[in-house]
Amino acid sequence: MIIVKETSTWVDNTPNHIYFLDDSMSKMFAYSIEGTSEPFYFKKPIGISTKHRTFEVLKKVEDVDENVIEVKGSKGDIYYVKKEGDKVTCSCQSFKYRGRCKHIEGV
Repeated sequence: MIIVKETSTWVDNTPNHIYFLDDSMSKMFAYSIEGTSEPFYFKKPIGISTKHRTFEVLKKVEDVDENVIEVKGSKGDIYYVKKEGDKVTCSCQSFKYRGRCKHIEGV
């Protein structure tokens, strides 16, 4: 997975965003709206067209399971949410003790 920032110049000043893409840059797992820090995660990856668009690679994440999503907690900690079929798990302490947490909402 790679995390990229769009650097395209648009005629109508459309804002650019940050995208979480597969290595081929053809599927998007999540995106962050410009000016926000919380990404929106899709339930399933969606296709993205990169034609006539430019991107800057911010981070390359090696050996990531496509069913695992990295989520930033409210205090900046990183947690891993994994979806297998209908089952969703999180690496945070709240999920370990309660079986639910805010990180799995929207996944």
